[in-house]
Order: sequence, then structure tokens, then C-alpha cells
Amino acid sequence: MVTRRGRRPAPRIPWRRAAAPLALLLTATVAAAVAVDHTAPPVRVAVRSTPTLSAPARTPEDDVGGFVDPTPPATGAVVAGVHAPGGPHLTLPILLYHYIRVNPVPSDQVGWNLSVTPPNFAEQMAFLRFIGAHTLTLGDALEALRTGRPLPPRSLILTFDDGYFDFASRAAPVMFQDGLRGTVFVVSGFLGRNGYMTRAQVRQVAAMGMVVGCHTVSHVGLAGVPPAFAQQQIDIAHQQLQQLLGTPVPDFAYPYGSYDPAVEQLVKQDGFADAVTTDEGAELFLSQPYAWPRYRVGGSDTLVSFAHKALFGMPLESINHLVGGFLVSPQANPSQSARPATAQIDEDSRRDA
Repeated sequence: MVTRRGRRPAPRIPWRRAAAPLALLLTATVAAAVAVDHTAPPVRVAVRSTPTLSAPARTPEDDVGGFVDPTPPATGAVVAGVHAPGGPHLTLPILLYHYIRVNPVPSDQVGWNLSVTPPNFAEQMAFLRFIGAHTLTLGDALEALRTGRPLPPRSLILTFDDGYFDFASRAAPVMFQDGLRGTVFVVSGFLGRNGYMTRAQVRQVAAMGMVVGCHTVSHVGLAGVPPAFAQQQIDIAHQQLQQLLGTPVPDFAYPYGSYDPAVEQLVKQDGFADAVTTDEGAELFLSQPYAWPRYRVGGSDTLVSFAHKALFGMPLESINHLVGGFLVSPQANPSQSARPATAQIDEDSRRDA
């Protein structure tokens, strides 16, 4: 097996899971498709006809305030690809966030690693604004690869997995205020649950210029379930989000980073233009638009380590110089409570009207 360019070995998992029983449980009891909100403008969706998923399943989010364990299952989590990259490519860091919050359980190391505090996030976005960074979409990257058009200097892509409520209440307003944009990958079957955005909030963040991508119906590792079930997870979520927004949804993210060539093909066949993984790297290949890597930003990141991820490819001395200049500037102390009045997110709208 050939390792993808930019890949680093996957970290060891501090616990093991029984992969076969998990796959059977997910197949039998995964969350049903959420009801389509017919108040959204209609959109034509060219997808295959698929059966409806089974009854809603109980998930960890119901008990611990919205936590989805992102650790890949023991089986089906692909850590190395079989395609040798080649052809047009570019260096463009894609950053991966989960929670923008103070981790509620100090002993939860996994949750801490996935959580960026609101002050740290505001500082990171203020730094991007200070250096004149350009926050692009995955579509922008794909167009640059296809046309050969150069990207603006200091370009990067900000992505947020799972569609948590704090994306609407914490991340989107700060990015909007700083003139930045991000892509949030939504688990369609979790909309409206405790800890997740509502359908109304998904529309709100889209209206602010954020991009909404697909993250399946119920956050299952696609390479560890039967192909027909994986197809349903992809197809139904795609239909739901396009009908909710009334616009195409071209971007996909693999839950747990679990994918293989067969899963990539399902995503392609369903009409997605690109897909991102949890593999580390910053080299994007036109020949592999369904396996682009990302750098995770989490609780252990300092402003310096964040800057090195966001400006990957820039000389280290130049990065450190930019960080030093930012830290002595007035922008280094942004207001943590500021919200753009023209795009205020309703933090009390946890339930759809």
C-alpha cells in the first residue's frame, strides 16, 4: 500500500473497540433521516433513489452535551491510500476544527483535544485578519487546480466538523466580524439535537457566507459498514441538506476520517465535487479531490502552532515574525463578546419554529 503524500502515521488509540458488533449495531439502529423542512426553496437533486433509514438510534450526544467521539473505529478507518498522487497540485492548508468551547469535563482528554476555547479562537481569527489571510472554499481550491489560476497569498481553508451549536453561536459570528468564512460539515440526522445546530441556524450561517457541507446522516465510519448502508448515509444526507438550503451542496467530509476507494467512489457518484479526510498534510492533488488532507486545530494549539499550520509552506522565520508583530498590535486583544448586529445568531433557537 502506498502512503499518501503528506500523510503521517495515525496516532495510537488508547482503547479498542469491537468492530464487528459496532457495525451490526450501526446497521440496525442508526438515526433516521430528519424531516425535510418544506419552507426551504425547492432544489432539484439528481441522486439515486434509496430506502429510508431505520428508527432513530441513541447516540452519545444525548447524554454528554453533544459529544461525538472522532476516534476512528478499529476496523474500517483507512490510514493509507492506494492511489499514487500525481498531476496538478498545490500547497494549501485546510484546517479542521470541532468544538469552539471550554471543555466541560476536564478529565476528558479527547474532548479537550477537540475543543478550542472561544478566546483562543477569536485570537486565531484576529491573527488571520491581521496578516491579510484569504479564507477560501474547497470549490476555490478545485477551480485553481483545474485552471492553474494562482491563489491569493496566505490562503487557507477553515473547516468545522459535525455541525455543533457552538459553530453558530461562537465561530460564525467571529469569522463574519473578521471578514472570514468557513465550511461547516453537518450531520443531517443530528440537526436540532442537544449540542447541534437547528435547521434555522444552518440557514442563518449560510446567509452569513459560511459554506455548508455534508457529513452523513448519523456520523458513521463509512469504510466499516456495508456499502449499501454507506450509500444511504451519503445519499439521504445530501438530499436533506440540499432541500434545506435550496442550493447545491458540493462538499463532503468523512466521519472519523473513515474511507477507502469504494467510499470515495460512492461520494463521487452522488455528485459531490470534493471530500476531505482527517489525514494530515497540505498538498492537494487534482487527481485526488475526494481525499484531501487537513490539519487539526485543538486544545493543545498555541498561537504559534496555529500559525505554523495556517501558513504551512511559509519559512518559519517569516511565520514567527508575523506572530511577533501581531502580539504587539492592538488586534491581539479582540473583544470576545462582540457579535455582528446585522447577522446575530439567535442562541436561544435550539428548537425549530
